Amino acid sequence: MEQNVLEAIERLTNEKIKKKIIPNHITWVELRKELGSQITEAILTLIEDGKIKTGHTLNDRYLKLITANNSTYEKAN
Repeated sequence: MEQNVLEAIERLTNEKIKKKIIPNHITWVELRKELGSQITEAILTLIEDGKIKTGHTLNDRYLKLITANNSTYEKAN
């Protein structure tokens, strides 16, 4: 499941980058809509493993991939 979450975050982020949507991070609402309610445990594991980070937006929480070269995702922010 963790791999599905990572792939969905990457796919949704890339879609936002292509459409020049800023900010290009993915919210929990968007991810839940994409993958359903099964993702909570996988997300918590990914956070604990240091593969993603989360924070708060005005209305939700966001998720961002943590990679060696995160510049692709940071440029649009």
